[in-house]
Amino acid sequence: MRFKYLMKTLLSPFTVRIRAGALQGRRWVIASGSRFVKGTYEPIQSEAFHRLIHPGSVVFDVGAHVGYYTVLSSVLAGPSGQVIAFEPLPANLKYLRRHLQLNACGNVRVLTNCVGEGSSTARFDDSHGTGVGHLATAGRLEVQVRSLDEMVESGELPIPQFIKIDVEGAELLVLRGAEQLLRRHHPTLVLSTHSDDLDRACLQRLSEFGYEVEHLEADVLVARVKLATAIAA
Repeated sequence: MRFKYLMKTLLSPFTVRIRAGALQGRRWVIASGSRFVKGTYEPIQSEAFHRLIHPGSVVFDVGAHVGYYTVLSSVLAGPSGQVIAFEPLPANLKYLRRHLQLNACGNVRVLTNCVGEGSSTARFDDSHGTGVGHLATAGRLEVQVRSLDEMVESGELPIPQFIKIDVEGAELLVLRGAEQLLRRHHPTLVLSTHSDDLDRACLQRLSEFGYEVEHLEADVLVARVKLATAIAA
């Protein structure tokens, strides 16, 4: 663990171009993860982003981590689009902001609050690694939690056409806090679930909101509003 930390520290200033995949040629900090640099990171989900995000899209990246999907969304949405990235963990924010700078992602806005069911303060646990940080009663960090409904209805954020949610088990809370947004505006979702029980709960909630769901992978689903629901709205 100590060696890994030392290597990250030594490599943190160095950047390379991603070798292949959806972000081939984009610049990346080596220390943030070799899987990104190799271009082998989540190819099925990356391809779905290419199909579902269009020039001019407004995208919410809930659980942005070090910015792989934030940068990809920025590229796909283009200068006429906008990306809102949510990431509370300082260790991830450092790389996220650096990757946005390296790749001239001027259409991205970074917010450091967590997204959940309502407005509150909570504890955030990153003791098992920066890629699996999550809300927990014993977490060492205190974070602000806000709902998507609150932020959109107040006018702080635009209405999104696409939302990616990967928040290590809190996905259902994000959906509960976005009920009005999902019922009224029907953004397309790419949602990571982290257990069979959570998957079933998210499927049930999305069905209540008029969505049809397909699984990209066992724990990743795409949700789009049913045609009849969209017409009725």
